[in-house]
Amino acid sequence: MYQKIINELKPLAEPEFAEWLKPFLNIREISTEKVLGIRVPKLRKLANQYKNLSIENIQNLLNDNIHEAL
Repeated sequence: MYQKIINELKPLAEPEFAEWLKPFLNIREISTEKVLGIRVPKLRKLANQYKNLSIENIQNLLNDNIHEAL
């Protein structure tokens, strides 16, 4: 399920928005965190589909390096 969510996030990415957003996020240059640039309404819609996600899958998302998965 975790990988399915990550796969659903990627097509929602807006690279131009990600570049605009990066200065507002407190991400260090040495960080491996990747910002996809997904707008909040799209994230909320996706999150609503997975509101009964298992703790294991939530932990996997929190450990991922994609900013929007956190």
